[in-house]
Amino acid sequence: MDKNIDKTLEEESLFLKEIQEQIGAEIEGKLRELSDLKQEIVDYRKFLFEEIPQKQHFMMDQDSPVREAHYTATYQRIGELSKMYYAPYFGLIRFRDPEEEDEEADAYYIGKHGLTRDSEPVILDWRTPAASLFYQQRVGVLTYKAPSGPLTVDLLQRRQYVIKNGELKGMFDSDIDIKDDILQMVLSGSSGSRLKEIIATIQREQDDIIREPLETNIILNGVAGSGKTTIVLHRIAYLLYNYRSKLQDNVLVIGPNQIFMEYISDVLPDLGEREGTFQKTIKGLARELIRPKRPVLKTRDYYERILSQRDPAFLKEIDRKSSLAFKKELDTWYKQLETRQLAVEPICFQEHELMSAEERNQLFTKQYAKLPYLRRCEKIKRLIRHRVKELRNKTVRSLDKAYRFQIAKAKKEADFYRANDLEFERLDVLRKYLKEVYHFYVWLRDLYTIPDLEDWYGEMVGKGPEDEWTEDDLCALLYLMCKLEGKGAYPIRHLVIDEAQDMSALGFLAVKQLTAMDTFTVVGDVRQKIKGTTHHSMMDVWGKVLSSAEQKQVRYYELHRSYRSTKEIMDYARGILGIQGQDQIQAIDRSGKPVDFWEVSCEESLVQKISSALQDMEQSGCERRAILCRTLEEAERIAAILRGQVEVSIIRQEEDAICEGVVVLPVYFAKGLEFDGAVAVELKGVPENSLLTYIMCTRALHQLAHIREIGAQ
Repeated sequence: MDKNIDKTLEEESLFLKEIQEQIGAEIEGKLRELSDLKQEIVDYRKFLFEEIPQKQHFMMDQDSPVREAHYTATYQRIGELSKMYYAPYFGLIRFRDPEEEDEEADAYYIGKHGLTRDSEPVILDWRTPAASLFYQQRVGVLTYKAPSGPLTVDLLQRRQYVIKNGELKGMFDSDIDIKDDILQMVLSGSSGSRLKEIIATIQREQDDIIREPLETNIILNGVAGSGKTTIVLHRIAYLLYNYRSKLQDNVLVIGPNQIFMEYISDVLPDLGEREGTFQKTIKGLARELIRPKRPVLKTRDYYERILSQRDPAFLKEIDRKSSLAFKKELDTWYKQLETRQLAVEPICFQEHELMSAEERNQLFTKQYAKLPYLRRCEKIKRLIRHRVKELRNKTVRSLDKAYRFQIAKAKKEADFYRANDLEFERLDVLRKYLKEVYHFYVWLRDLYTIPDLEDWYGEMVGKGPEDEWTEDDLCALLYLMCKLEGKGAYPIRHLVIDEAQDMSALGFLAVKQLTAMDTFTVVGDVRQKIKGTTHHSMMDVWGKVLSSAEQKQVRYYELHRSYRSTKEIMDYARGILGIQGQDQIQAIDRSGKPVDFWEVSCEESLVQKISSALQDMEQSGCERRAILCRTLEEAERIAAILRGQVEVSIIRQEEDAICEGVVVLPVYFAKGLEFDGAVAVELKGVPENSLLTYIMCTRALHQLAHIREIGAQ
């Protein structure tokens, strides 16, 4: 190795030690500050409760939230610094103004979090505008988006570092043509039980999506392993960093199931974003807002019925309820509800006309037409109540005045018995009149039909009280709830949907209206539709779902390169879909073992091949291994025949945790997951579905075995 490089490596190692010393000193300072803040908060609370009267607590306690926010920020910074100590940065950029060749270049390290020295930045947070230069993966004249506008610089150096356990193991400059070495090293490692951040290896095409402005709506269709989930989570971290005042506690992430949500749960906290987002499934969101009285079909049972194809009526129902045509049916039913509310008679109280039928209809269909159904009905009833109140007050004043005149006259004539009788009569007349007003108010409550959401929808689709709701029913219920109650029942500013290929167009519309979001990021892969090629996915029909104005705000991306699996696995997966060439699905240049494909005719051979494949993977260093099946029925059979031969755990429902070792699971619970080695098994009795086979095979990072029982379709 060149001595200059040796010297540079030595200098870089010394600089790393300096940075670690600075971080250590800052941690010590922050710990002292944290201790002082804690004592200050305790002392103040003690003073507040011992010395200040209870009624004055609110007036005196204005500073407590500020102190506690400072304490929380200090605590979080200590956590950031503690993690930074062992890997403070992963890259370096050195640049200058291209028109000032004689000036000294600025150099900045790039890390997960920023660090300053003497008020000058030494390490840039990867989310800062200038850090985007690192991800352009080349040197030369480049432009980045600064807060003041586009800036053009001459990037002189782009360096990557390998730092493990606080020690510098190596570094690479981009002009040495080994810039993918760190990416290769990362991809060759083992998968974990949770998805990890990838800030050191984000590729340019991924970074372009991550750094799109907040006002840009993104729809990303990417092949298996292209980093869709990672991109969307890093985009959330980027948006929160740059638009925190708008987005704090205003980002909702919708995922396919609880296994997936658990799998991605560590990424944002690891990027320093422990708060600010909500993560839910569409089913969980519907349960929270609708609180369904009827049982909801489990995710497992829902997909088992779809994939087994044994219930044609159920498949037809799913196909119908996921289509835009079903949205039109719901709109028609809702319109019929509105039509039934049109008045034919005036609203009268004791021969006084309060509101004519024409005025009611004009208010309902024109003046208040933009209001949601319930608010419209309530506003008209409020107007009628106001008119009744005015009439009541006028009538009560008139009656009271007339009786008091008669009472005063009787007293003047010294007819006290008559005066007393008139007083009782006055009270009785007023009581009876006010009782009639009350009964009118009670009658007015039911002036308009306020349907019970579930009963109304159940009547529409012909479902009885004991029938279960499916995921598609929940989407329809959410859509109708927005029709009745209005948009924004779960208000957020930015909506994120992952694995969107299995979300229906109606589901997207429902969530869109439910959240009244300003912007969205949607990612998926049309080749990974669990529900089959005929499913009406929002990824297929988003152009019909969005208005022309909304479509102008959309930036549509396609990613064709997979970073997850070896070249051999991706070539095999491409063949499953019958795709020729690498235009649609490209593999990164990372070679591994050839894919094993076996056809077996008996159970004994099936067990032998699975055991052999798992053993080979273990010997090759594959720590996390999975046996993937199309259905739970297949998974149960595999787990049963392997009992005593191979120790496995089976995933039967989305609440189950994926344990270490070998897991057996149906493909619909493997959405978005990855394993070091995977065995894809297809048994007899399950209808052919090349998309399912493609999904199973692309879960493998390093090794894949594909076993098919003879007779399997």
